[in-house]
Order: sequence, then C-alpha cells, then structure tokens
Amino acid sequence: MDDNNPEPRYPELGMAMDTVLGVAMEHPDRAAEIFARVRIADFHGSHRHIAEALHKLRLDKEPIEALSIIDEMNRRGTLSRSGGPAEVLRVAGFGFGEPMYACDIIACSCCRAMSM
Repeated sequence: MDDNNPEPRYPELGMAMDTVLGVAMEHPDRAAEIFARVRIADFHGSHRHIAEALHKLRLDKEPIEALSIIDEMNRRGTLSRSGGPAEVLRVAGFGFGEPMYACDIIACSCCRAMSM
C-alpha cells in the first residue's frame, strides 16, 4: 500500500469506502452524486487509487466497471500498489447498501481527522 496514504484506522471507515466505491461501480449513474458528497482526498490507501481511476473514467464519460478501473489503474501505475485486480474486484462486490450514509461516515471521519 502507499505509505503516504495509509489505509483507514477504523474498520467502519474501510467498509464505508468499500460501499461508496462498490455502489459507484455497480450503479455508475450514482457516481456524480457520490463524488458531490465526498472528495477523492477523503479516501485512503487503495480506496483512493480506485476512487481516482473511477472518477477519471466518469469525467471522461468512459464505462465505469471493474475491468475499466483495473485498466486505468494499470495505466497510472497504481494497480500493484493497491493490491492488484483482486482488490478492485473485492471492492466491486460491495455494490449494495446505502452510499449516502457511507458518504456521511467518510465525511465525518475526515472532519474528525482535521480537528485533531
């Protein structure tokens, strides 16, 4: 993983990031709504690399799916640092749940970290 961008300390934060990104992959039409609530900088570790690739594909109006995210991460050189294709596919499996609640968890965590 990226030493400058460690994984989250709290398990619920990791699950919230899994949910947000998984839903964005499963339901690309919700990606704009999600990225309006959380910033790329709010994600940590492998989640940030996945979010960056997903967001770029969204802005470029490319298909948002696990394989295209893997290709984009490979092009950027972040795939191997993020756990490889298995990590992207693991996160893609979280395409359920309520992403807005998960966005709130991520946003609150970032506010908490900024106040420390």
